[in-house]
Amino acid sequence: FSSRRRHTRYISVTAVQTCALPICSPGNRSGEAFSALSSYFGRTAKAAKDPAEKAKSKASMAALYEALLPKRQDDTGFLNDYAWHFAEEGINLNRALVAAKRAALLSKNKPGVLDTLAEVYYKMGNRKGALGTIEKAIAQKPASKYYKGQREKFLKMKH
Repeated sequence: FSSRRRHTRYISVTAVQTCALPICSPGNRSGEAFSALSSYFGRTAKAAKDPAEKAKSKASMAALYEALLPKRQDDTGFLNDYAWHFAEEGINLNRALVAAKRAALLSKNKPGVLDTLAEVYYKMGNRKGALGTIEKAIAQKPASKYYKGQREKFLKMKH
């Protein structure tokens, strides 16, 4: 087996807690390993018909993110993905906010990262934070229909 094939086989057989740290720590090919794991758990959760199986896959994904967070504090992409994931799930929003703010700082306020930060604010019910942040993204990408759509969504929030 190639190294990649061996890890794929290993991932599909064992729990995330036993495989996440060795293959996803910062360094060589860690992004690829993280992508493989997160894709696996995402597909499993989406395909699950049984609510318990869906919850188990979502919990495994959350555990993967939490296990990797301490070692990925300078990885803008990881922090942004972490924040977006938890915003989508509507859980761990305070931790998602910290990760999104750090990602925005590290990325020097790239619009895509600002969008994530705005989404976290939105999920927290912080209309002012969401609107202020998405406006910064729109200022950098004024032609973006997506960011303008986000602004419209945030404007519909109750004060």
